[in-house]
Amino acid sequence: MARNVVFGMVGLLLVACGASTTGLQSGIKRDDLAGAQADQHKQLVAEGDAAWEQRADRAKLEEAVQKWEAAIAIKDDDADTYAKLARGVYLIADGWLSFEGNQPDYLALHLKGVDYAERGMAAISPDYEKRVKAGTKTEDAVKVLGRNAVPLMYWYASNLGKWAKAKGFSTTLKHKDRIFKVISRVWELDREYYHGGADRYFGAFYSVAPAFAGGDVNKSYEHFQESLKREPKYLATYVLIAELYAPKAQDPKIFDEHLKFVLEAPLNILPGLEPEAAIEKKKAELLLKKKDDLF
Repeated sequence: MARNVVFGMVGLLLVACGASTTGLQSGIKRDDLAGAQADQHKQLVAEGDAAWEQRADRAKLEEAVQKWEAAIAIKDDDADTYAKLARGVYLIADGWLSFEGNQPDYLALHLKGVDYAERGMAAISPDYEKRVKAGTKTEDAVKVLGRNAVPLMYWYASNLGKWAKAKGFSTTLKHKDRIFKVISRVWELDREYYHGGADRYFGAFYSVAPAFAGGDVNKSYEHFQESLKREPKYLATYVLIAELYAPKAQDPKIFDEHLKFVLEAPLNILPGLEPEAAIEKKKAELLLKKKDDLF
């Protein structure tokens, strides 16, 4: 049921594909809610939050997205719910569609996440909205955003990065500066956010990028270590080190050690992130099978 809502705009979001965001084609409606509307909005957000707590079940995850979509349809300037949506559709794409090989829906959901995050950034800052609608690039407009917009910037960059990577190297190269600058703003404001998320991104970036585009295996290692220092129990960091850094450094020992850590870690190594831990374990299992191709 929720799946129909989540994927209902797939065709709309697969736009001409420079990933210029479509999120601000219509401006943010800023109205205070009262009475029945306010109650309905509050209830929908709460129902979405409750479904999110059961997100290990894909149907519940999609239900959460459905409820939150209904909530922003009532209150367009609800920045917090836009951040939840950007993270929610990211998780559907990364945690399910990426394993199914459903590239059209995978791409569309990540673009949808980009749009949700963009609208959230506009909702949180009329100044940001004004600048983007006047033609300022997103990566420059984020300079006016503060720490309260960090989740939106992080999930904007995460969704755009996954979309670009799936499209191929030339697309990744085209959008790398935008993603890098948005994540740099996250790094400036809150390096702790999402378990050392900004440093984890830079670790991945410096591993993947070729030398002419700024790739640097030493910088990759340093940023991954900074991310682990901030949260040594977050499994995705270990998976990325094994997937990206270890092959670049041609270090099979690090590859083995990091995947072993993930596979042997208890599911509740970070309480509350059991669904995400299960996804990383699945990634680790698949990656281990590719070892001979990587070294």
